[in-house]
Amino acid sequence: MCYKSVGRSIESDDMATGLEKPKILLVRTNDRLGRHPFLAETNVTGVYPALGLAYLAAAVRTRGFPVSILEGNAHRLPMDQIVGQCKKINPEIIGLSSTTFNWPLVAQTARAIKKALPDTLILVGGPQLSLYAAQCMKEPAVDGAVIGEGEDALVQIAEAVMDGQSPAGIPGTAFRENGEIRFGPDRPPVRDLDSIPMPALDLLPIDRYRALTLPHPFVT
Repeated sequence: MCYKSVGRSIESDDMATGLEKPKILLVRTNDRLGRHPFLAETNVTGVYPALGLAYLAAAVRTRGFPVSILEGNAHRLPMDQIVGQCKKINPEIIGLSSTTFNWPLVAQTARAIKKALPDTLILVGGPQLSLYAAQCMKEPAVDGAVIGEGEDALVQIAEAVMDGQSPAGIPGTAFRENGEIRFGPDRPPVRDLDSIPMPALDLLPIDRYRALTLPHPFVT
């Protein structure tokens, strides 16, 4: 596996050391493309903000990593447009989030992105990976899993990529290394919730979210 380190430098200390911070793209799949689109939350009560991705984005942005969010669900993007936007941004790291319901769609999206960007590190987190990481890592397009809370884990993964190191062994992760799945130690839960930056709501298309019983726009 190739861990690229060709992102743009945005911090003076990185320029001094010659290290460039990798670009990170967090992707929310369009659940309407799945096998069971009737399970998509949009068809029940509305379209809700991708708050988890916004928290992850805030965590890495606070550490100086360039990050963006591709909201495939809110924008109702077809698969080719999701892949096209990934190619346009050309990040070193792409993160996807999965529930059990949409895992088949997330795996399909990961395969499409990996075909277009074979050197990009593809990570998947969320409830499905926290419960079934070993099974999900059998999907060859998924390079790594984030297990449990992902803010600190994603920062450490990005730092490893920046340093040209393998992220295998980072607490709360699983990575494929030499043909085998290597699990890092468990990551303890965050005790000081105030240490987590406020979510990067500015990266979300707030005007695209709606709910049956709340004013528009809104955040959860």
